Amino acid sequence: MAGMKATSDEASGRRANGANGARAGQASGHAGAKRKGHSRRTAHSAAVDRRRRQNARQTHPNIANLPRSAPITAVEAALRRRSAPLSRPRSELPALPAVPARRATTSGPLWRRLSEDAARSVTTFRRDAAPALSATSVHGVANASATAAAPTRPIFTATRRRLHVSARSVISLALLLALLLALIPSPTLVYNNTLALARDGATHLKAAEVNLKALATSPTDLATINAAQHELQLAHNDFAQVQLRSALMTPAELIPGVGAKVAAANKLLPLAVDGTQAGVLACDALKTLVAGLKNPLGTTGGLTSADTDQIIGDVDQIQALYGEMEPQLQSLTASDLALEPGLWPTISSLQSKLPQVTQLINDLDGVAHTLPQLLGVGKPATYLVEVLDSSELRPTGGFIGNFGALTLDGGKLDPGFHISDITLIDSSVKFTNAPHQQFIPIPHKYSWLNAVFVDPNGNSWSLRDSNLDPNYPTAARYALSLYPRLLPNAQKNLAAQHSSLKLYDPAKSGQFAGVITLSLGLFEQALKITGPLAVPEFHETITSSNFVSKIHSYALGSKATGPDSKACGVTSCAKTFTSAVVAAFMAKIKSNLPLYIGQMGKLFYDSLRTKDVEVYLTPAPAQQMLHDLNLSAEVAATTTGDSVFEVEANIGANKDNYFLRYQMADQITVDQSGAATHHLAWSYTWPNDPATLKETFAAGGPDYQSYVRVFTPPDAKLIAQKRLVGFGTSSEFGRRVFHGSVTDSYGRTSSYALAWKVPGVVTHDSAGYHYRLIFQREAGIVWPLKVSVTLPRCATLIGAPVTSGLTAQNHVATAGNVVTITGPLTMDAQVEINYACSASAGALAGQSLGGAR
Repeated sequence: MAGMKATSDEASGRRANGANGARAGQASGHAGAKRKGHSRRTAHSAAVDRRRRQNARQTHPNIANLPRSAPITAVEAALRRRSAPLSRPRSELPALPAVPARRATTSGPLWRRLSEDAARSVTTFRRDAAPALSATSVHGVANASATAAAPTRPIFTATRRRLHVSARSVISLALLLALLLALIPSPTLVYNNTLALARDGATHLKAAEVNLKALATSPTDLATINAAQHELQLAHNDFAQVQLRSALMTPAELIPGVGAKVAAANKLLPLAVDGTQAGVLACDALKTLVAGLKNPLGTTGGLTSADTDQIIGDVDQIQALYGEMEPQLQSLTASDLALEPGLWPTISSLQSKLPQVTQLINDLDGVAHTLPQLLGVGKPATYLVEVLDSSELRPTGGFIGNFGALTLDGGKLDPGFHISDITLIDSSVKFTNAPHQQFIPIPHKYSWLNAVFVDPNGNSWSLRDSNLDPNYPTAARYALSLYPRLLPNAQKNLAAQHSSLKLYDPAKSGQFAGVITLSLGLFEQALKITGPLAVPEFHETITSSNFVSKIHSYALGSKATGPDSKACGVTSCAKTFTSAVVAAFMAKIKSNLPLYIGQMGKLFYDSLRTKDVEVYLTPAPAQQMLHDLNLSAEVAATTTGDSVFEVEANIGANKDNYFLRYQMADQITVDQSGAATHHLAWSYTWPNDPATLKETFAAGGPDYQSYVRVFTPPDAKLIAQKRLVGFGTSSEFGRRVFHGSVTDSYGRTSSYALAWKVPGVVTHDSAGYHYRLIFQREAGIVWPLKVSVTLPRCATLIGAPVTSGLTAQNHVATAGNVVTITGPLTMDAQVEINYACSASAGALAGQSLGGAR
């Protein structure tokens, strides 16, 4: 008993030291207790120790290797070692996951303090609760009597205290979490706040739209571009923030009346974010371009390689953004626009045009990469310039009376630019008395041009006659091929006259970057911008109303300054006045460039649409963009729908087109098979005014003689023609062509007519029947036009007819199944008429339309 007593007391003392050194005195008190009942208590304590060791080995494998006779203090030491990592200092604990940044309600110092308090509570809970729970796992098997035994009280007292601390931590953590949940806005509140932010973005987007529309009238205004970019950036920021909040709005999808809008927003937000970013990049590229070209007539500034690199980078990013947007746009449905149902017609229309939009985006990227070549960045770029006289009408707008070589260096115009009489380069094929001559046969398809030449042996082809086709790229390529063939002898003929004029030589100075054609219509509109133009050396004042007559008077009339076969300075003696007018015009623009450049830029773009300016670019990507923008002045060769293009070529060698008055009408009947029958009639009236005879400056006869071609769809079938001399048909540019000659005399009106039928021009789908017509304009002439379309008797219009291309003077009228459109043909016009038919008639039409193009 004595040995047992000693062992028990020693174990009790060690156990007390292992649990808490402060309790050593209490353990000694137990060792000196009264001997009465001591043996019974010691035996009981030994049994408890054995059971504790057994349970510890079962629940804690790390202790299993201890000898069965190991003292209980060794067991507790092993337990403390196992749970020690949970009691490391906070600095050694693994970092908690980062808290995502949020907007006003979840960001800032308050959120950080709450996060730190939560982390501190979790750490305290782990430090205080874990050891207590470990001890509980060892001692939890003791029965109630063992728990009450004096030798084990210190361990369970510590456990209770730790659990008490842990309970406080859990309560604190719960309160903290409740506070955080209270601070997170409800789904409805998030929805309302986010909707307000989205509306703010839409407001900025509308403001940007206003600025972008202003750019249409002043495309070089840097202040407007900056304002548009600023609004687009603000809109982008708003939409990006809305997108970040979209996760918080997910629960709001369960709210009636809100869920559909939230789901729609989640589809539209990526488009809004990417679209506004693309707009910002586009403004950035435009600013760089405008800043570089703001002084094209100056000697400083201009575009640099760094500028074009930046533009290329911006456009590349726009293309990448569109690559992300395109499939999203394509997948949108009407139900995806719950936020703004009124947008669906616009989106639906855009979806139908996505292939064209995609092509334009690709074109834009191609043009950006060719900017150095187009604008002369790094190496000057030179363009062949042709100035046309519409008074002598030719297929691309008029007779080529003057030419020049315009050089760009970093976007700056060569200050020495001038135009010269076309005879200076055509001298070897025009003048039989020129010392150096040559002969270039006229292509067979232009044999009708032989009527121009009085001498059959003089019918040599030249630059002045290179624009005999209305398809401008074809005419431009002919000019580029003829120029170097004519240049050597032309320069020799100038030298023979002892002229110091040096014509541009592409072989020595670089090939032409393209061809630019300017008609008299452009100069008339430009003079409305600049106002009267003084030409002091001739004591003349030029206005938009007298410009043409003054040019003719000095070149061919009573004020003629000399022959066109002799060089006088930079042009022929006959065109010195014309050259002086162009020089005075350039000087006036330069005198107040900030005032004129924006208006001139807009005029140039508008003139591309009216074909008073025509451009051909030798870099293929740039020319492709002109084509895709319908700015290439080509013969339309659509695969569906209907088309008409009447083209005149004045072969009378006179300026009669300046005085003639014109009328044109096309009566079209659409039948239930989807075919369209045309009855085209046109007339020329030469007013009975003796004064006009003095202004015709006829090199040939006074009568108006013209070779006329009418381009129609390729499967058009001739019905009849009236008064066309030498009538025939052919195929060109993917079109069926009806052609012949017309004549009109002074004081008379002459009328002509042509009828044909085109099958399958009406298309049919679930929305109804669609008749589409393109009526093209020849540059240099404005036909007063009246088009009437008679639909099948079963037809009921779906919506109003859609027209474009005619001026504000146009008028659309409907009477039953007849649609009438009137207006001057100032540019290519398009007409679309949508209609439905009764079931029986529709079935018949559907059978015939099955093979429609």
